[in-house]
Amino acid sequence: MKKSKFLNIFKSNKENGEEVYLLHSTIRGSMIKAKCPDSRSVVDALESQDIFEYDEENEFHKALKDTHMLVDDNVNEMHLLNYYYFESSRDVLYVIPIVTRQCNFRCVYCYEEHENKNMNSEIYENLLLAIKKEVEHKRYKFVSVSFFGGEPLLEFEAICDFMEKAQNLSLENDFQIYGWATTNAYSLSLDKLEKLVKLGVTHYQITVDGLKETHDKNRFLISGGGTWDVIIGNLVDAKNSDLDFNITIRTNFDSSLAEDFERYLEFLSENFSDDSRFKFHFEAVKNLGIEPDIDIVEQHQESDATMRMVRLAKKKNLDIQFAWAPFGDMCYASRNSSLVVDTDGTLLKCTVRIDSPENFVGKLTDNGFEIDDVKICEWTSYNLPKECLNCSILPLCYGRKCPPTVWGSKILDPNYCESRISLYENHLRTLILEG
Repeated sequence: MKKSKFLNIFKSNKENGEEVYLLHSTIRGSMIKAKCPDSRSVVDALESQDIFEYDEENEFHKALKDTHMLVDDNVNEMHLLNYYYFESSRDVLYVIPIVTRQCNFRCVYCYEEHENKNMNSEIYENLLLAIKKEVEHKRYKFVSVSFFGGEPLLEFEAICDFMEKAQNLSLENDFQIYGWATTNAYSLSLDKLEKLVKLGVTHYQITVDGLKETHDKNRFLISGGGTWDVIIGNLVDAKNSDLDFNITIRTNFDSSLAEDFERYLEFLSENFSDDSRFKFHFEAVKNLGIEPDIDIVEQHQESDATMRMVRLAKKKNLDIQFAWAPFGDMCYASRNSSLVVDTDGTLLKCTVRIDSPENFVGKLTDNGFEIDDVKICEWTSYNLPKECLNCSILPLCYGRKCPPTVWGSKILDPNYCESRISLYENHLRTLILEG
């Protein structure tokens, strides 16, 4: 047998001065901790040999085989990876409606041009029809609808009307529908959350950038007023309810790493760490088409900066979101079955490059999705850059963490891959091996 090309091994001194080895398969998502001397010696041998002498009487050997960290000599794992990807992606239709281009905030790092453009009833009806046709034609079992903006909750009533019709459609056509929203949560009062959850919008990403003073400097109303008090009030109300939802609290940070960050984590821990409905994510502010009026973190520093925060967060018992499952770090835009629907019915792939010509891939009409195959394949075709072929974390991103970085099968920014690998390694060490 041989070691899987997608097996990663991490070593750390931890328990009673003894080394602990962590093994992680990125193609299967499986993990093993090797603590005893015998199992560690097996791992050492596995690292140093191309061909491994398998002993079916050895329990640790069997565990390595069962978790596919050891594979038969004739297994082509690249073929397996391709097979797993297409199997994993064929059952779900991903739709991201940009219900409005307008927002009630004016965040300092926002890349969007806020315009008074909203989806009208005709676009909503055409979208329902398109979903019905796609389910009938491609036999999707699940439909994921992720409301985006601008600030989507400015269109709260329209979203509720759409989801009510979508739920009826799912019952009539035998598929399940899941609702998501990326919202600033300023308008997410408990009564609105209750109504949305009842209609199937159960997953939310909500940004909180530190404690009140720090947050309000970055994320303020059009009028200039602060937003922290209202958002936190809505989150606390949500926590005190018995509603069935999942909220990821995202924190965007700059290179200054605010002095009150540890106090902020303490606040999150005291208020939300005991509730499994809340998860947490830390992301460096990036230049996404504008030069934000803050000190952004350089790409090569992002991993170290993020991990300083993650280590602190872990000490506060916060549940950190990180993608280490197969295809978990892959951009939605690279999936064949993922489409962004703009306010006027234009079909896009990416919610960041909203107005870039290469992002326009079709049109929503009363006949459904009319897609330009030539344009959409630039986002979805699977031609691996040569740098990906020997990358042990390839199954996480499938070479498509951000499609524009591998345009034309060339990695346009090699530092991007280095940053992602470093982030992966640091997360595994911090959250699992040191846990």
